[in-house]
Amino acid sequence: MTLDERFPSFNSFISNIITTIKWVELRKGKSGLEGVQAANTHKILINLSSTRTIIDRFIQRSYDSTQLRDLRNLLTSLNMQVLKPDQTNLKNETDSLEEWNAAEKALIDSSEELVLELERQLSSSMEIAAIEYYSYAVRNAVLTRRPITLKLSELFVKSLNKENRDIKIPDPVSSELDLYLNSLLIKYSSFSPKVLHTGEYPPEVKWEHSSGHKSITAILSNRFGISLEFNVRWQDANDLAGLVQKESISVKKSHYKCLCLVNTSWDRKSKDLARRFSYPKLSLYLYDLKRGLYYNKTDAAAKHYDFWFSTDLK
Repeated sequence: MTLDERFPSFNSFISNIITTIKWVELRKGKSGLEGVQAANTHKILINLSSTRTIIDRFIQRSYDSTQLRDLRNLLTSLNMQVLKPDQTNLKNETDSLEEWNAAEKALIDSSEELVLELERQLSSSMEIAAIEYYSYAVRNAVLTRRPITLKLSELFVKSLNKENRDIKIPDPVSSELDLYLNSLLIKYSSFSPKVLHTGEYPPEVKWEHSSGHKSITAILSNRFGISLEFNVRWQDANDLAGLVQKESISVKKSHYKCLCLVNTSWDRKSKDLARRFSYPKLSLYLYDLKRGLYYNKTDAAAKHYDFWFSTDLK
């Protein structure tokens, strides 16, 4: 009996795994480096699920699908290994946070590159050698993923504490900032985006939000690779143009990000930048704690999402 015959609803099976993992991690209340790894694992599983879906399409089109089925089986095995990073890669332990981050990034990037290559081939011709190349890159990244050690967790906490100490906000301003962020958390707990700026109603979406030190992140995502991210944080006005450029470049394909930077007062140059800013995968908002929200009101996407950064609950 073939794998297809035994698992006719394999995509649903993988989707259920993803949903279960997300639920388990949330229920456990993972934080620190474990929380980072759980978020990374979620991204990787979404990418691997997307590759499975595309490879299934290629199998249906192909006269000889032996190699494709082998690759699909490989990716299925990798799914299970990704779910248990601390059990499958004990020999890869490191006490370097930089090495751990590099290994996580390599796995995320390789899984995204595989999806992008398969999407490219969907609109052209299938190249089995290229699929194998990117699939084995994912396998190598899975095999060299670093487990979390006690030392790494301690280093991560120290790095966060250093970042928090570096953010200097006067007490009265900090209180105003907390009020604004709390109003957004209430909004994100009560509502979730239903329609994207493209007019699309994404299916099977998951809505998650979390707060950090003077920041909030909220993400709408599904197993088909769609991702909408809201990021709200305190930001000094230094080199705002350079910061926004880096944020724009970092947004992945099929993703859209809304970046809301908060300060007590934005200068005219910064406000002019926000009012003119337009980019296909990023909307920019500047929130002035005294005067409210600044953004490009002529940009349809920015206008579509402005509700999520105002204090209005209607």
